[in-house]
Amino acid sequence: MAGRKRHSAEEIVRKLRRADELAAAGASGEEIAADLQVSGVRNELVTTDR
Repeated sequence: MAGRKRHSAEEIVRKLRRADELAAAGASGEEIAADLQVSGVRNELVTTDR
């Protein structure tokens, strides 16, 4: 997929930590996504039957 930014492991960890902080402060999924400049949060759980 040309044109997509690939984040380093450090960037991903930094974003996840920031997301945890925002969630603990009561931010919504949309607010967290906007702050982190990432696409929106999906409200579904993907499961597989084994």
